[in-house]
Amino acid sequence: MKSFINKVLVCVIGIIASVTVARPVQAQSASSMSPLKELSFPVGEFNGLQVGGDFEVNVSRGSNTVRVTVDEPLSKYVDVYVRSKTLFIVYNEKSVPKELRKQYKGRGATKPVFRAYVSMPMLNFVSLSDNAVLNCADEFSGSSFELEMTDKAQVKNLATAGSNLKVNLKKNAQASLSLRSTDLLEVVADGNSNLKLFARSRSLVFTATGSSQAALDSESDFLTLSTAGSGRLTANSHAQTTTLLLVGSSALTLSGDSPECELKAERNATLDADSFFVRDLKAEMSGSPKATVSVSDSIDVSLMGGSLFYVGQPIFKIGKIVKSTLAPKGTATK
Repeated sequence: MKSFINKVLVCVIGIIASVTVARPVQAQSASSMSPLKELSFPVGEFNGLQVGGDFEVNVSRGSNTVRVTVDEPLSKYVDVYVRSKTLFIVYNEKSVPKELRKQYKGRGATKPVFRAYVSMPMLNFVSLSDNAVLNCADEFSGSSFELEMTDKAQVKNLATAGSNLKVNLKKNAQASLSLRSTDLLEVVADGNSNLKLFARSRSLVFTATGSSQAALDSESDFLTLSTAGSGRLTANSHAQTTTLLLVGSSALTLSGDSPECELKAERNATLDADSFFVRDLKAEMSGSPKATVSVSDSIDVSLMGGSLFYVGQPIFKIGKIVKSTLAPKGTATK
């Protein structure tokens, strides 16, 4: 009899323990995130995209459609509309009641979900701000394309081709891009932005300024690389004609080749290009810049300050050299 009672007590205690343990887990699961709501929006034709807030946007090629997934309590504050063939995805945070907003603020608060799935046949324009993130699953093509980014916006993957392409990164924007242009590609990385670019273009103009950092892999007929401020650019480039413009305390590390190259360097700029093979170089330097180049045939040089070190055995055409250094790489200087 006692044995039977003991068995019953063990079973009852086990059941009570399991219930006691399960209840907090269920409560935590229920409170860890809000239910999600999927919204579909009837939209007209669009070929541009403008997004801000914390939206993560996934773009694919197809007919014009938009779906948005968001925390249900915040769904009424999301607006999607088309204006001038540009799709706007907007979160009206200022309209959210203060008490609701508090649920998503502070230590341990749940991070709200803002996801958008966009399908479009062409992509001609993208503008990203705040903490917006863009992913593109497909490569797009068209006559023109323009990308504008600011704040902490990110492009994790974007590939497009066209005739005239423009890219402008500001503040803390980050992007990884693959761009092909049959005519002109213009790129500016400013502020504290970070850019990784694969580029093929007839003409490429790339500027790294502010405190930006950029990595470039390019092939072009005409190439212009500019650095200013404390911008940092690392490039592997192949071009028929190259122009290098360096000012401020910026730095350019360059590899590849170009039969013709023109260099203008000022202030405290630095050029490391002994792995960039040039046939004929024209160089003008002033201030205190430092440059290392690799030249096979000729150097037409005018130095009003700074140091130009060279690899190879070129013939020199010297214009003017004042308080400057012109010497083979590895030469000790005072």
